[in-house]
Amino acid sequence: MKNSIFILSYDRDSVSDMTKFHEGITTNPLVKNWSHYINSSYLLVANTQKASVLAKSLKDALGDVPYFVMEVNLSNYWGVFLKKHGIGLKKSLEIRKVVFLLIVFWV
Repeated sequence: MKNSIFILSYDRDSVSDMTKFHEGITTNPLVKNWSHYINSSYLLVANTQKASVLAKSLKDALGDVPYFVMEVNLSNYWGVFLKKHGIGLKKSLEIRKVVFLLIVFWV
């Protein structure tokens, strides 16, 4: 199955045990790589192409915490930050480079 990149954004104030929450997300069998650059969001490389499949797989870790999961579209991006810092995006992007997309979209 092809991997896809997703943003998991959640209400940080609703998480009672951040260590358990973090472990539940980062050790999930569908999650192949991750970055947690912004406090209330993760970038996840997951072994699925459907946000709904990933969300169901993360159900135990997420519990009652409000969240959304959204796929990152690497064929449609833009940002001055990316060009200013000389970051070239490619189809075979490393997860640490993808994190800069989040900054552009959240600002």
